[in-house]
Amino acid sequence: MLDGVTVDQLRVLIAIADQGSFTKAAAHVQRAQSAVSHAIAQLEFQLDLQLFDRSTRRPTLTDAGRAVLAEARAVIDRMDALKARARSLGGEVEPRLTVAVSLLVPPDALGDVMAGFAERFPITDIGLLVQEAGGPLDLVREGAADLGLVGAFNLRGSLEGIVHDLVCRVPIRAVAAPDHPLARQGGPIPATDLREHRQLVAASARGAGTADPLSLAVWPIADQSVRRALLLRGFGWGIVPGHLVEADLAEGRLAALELETLGGPTPEEALHAIHARAAPPGVAGGWLLRALAARLDGHALPDHGDGSTT
Repeated sequence: MLDGVTVDQLRVLIAIADQGSFTKAAAHVQRAQSAVSHAIAQLEFQLDLQLFDRSTRRPTLTDAGRAVLAEARAVIDRMDALKARARSLGGEVEPRLTVAVSLLVPPDALGDVMAGFAERFPITDIGLLVQEAGGPLDLVREGAADLGLVGAFNLRGSLEGIVHDLVCRVPIRAVAAPDHPLARQGGPIPATDLREHRQLVAASARGAGTADPLSLAVWPIADQSVRRALLLRGFGWGIVPGHLVEADLAEGRLAALELETLGGPTPEEALHAIHARAAPPGVAGGWLLRALAARLDGHALPDHGDGSTT
């Protein structure tokens, strides 16, 4: 009887669990509610298990149902990954890519890679979304971006269905105006001293700030130019991509802070490439990720066909 279990039945089971009702699940999978109910009844019959307790107003998974749900998710993830892998092995170049990139990536490196991409893949249109904080992860998770580059500080929370690979490490700097109390204090500055001074943190457009702020008073700011202006005015201190404040530090408009929590005077943040597990990059996307890694490590851009696509 187990041979009769179908992928469609497993998808319906997952939809009911995620949506919380048969009615919402039917709308989600674009099926009639009767078809959803029939699919679950058939699945229960074929497994010889009761998956839902129907004595309550909302369908509640039984212990057996929860166990089967976990297995169903694993099966569907593998099926989706297999389909995506088959597409990438077909060697077709994507007609369009949307890439969400953290502000940690220096613009000159990004420009070099985009120019190389346009030369090697002239038929592929590319959309580039430069994002603060965890914005790239949000967009990839929602399917609004095919690929993303995000800092490790924001690679937190549930990463179910997301593949992430270390690309490189990029410089970050803790900074404040030269007359700010932390700048006058000198370093290394312990975490306890940071708590009393306002921290200006990067925030995504959705308002989510950098994970694990270090101060009691935190201002999430979704615009890097506004955050820089406030830092210059001495309204607080912040941790920013090194390339954004290089000139300000060199010309004395900002002062570098050495923080104990960042591990030294020249800290770095790990930069990760991300994509949905069910949608690995194809030929063009794979080249783009390899090219960014090469350029940020100071190497030449790869040839059109160098390396794999994952």
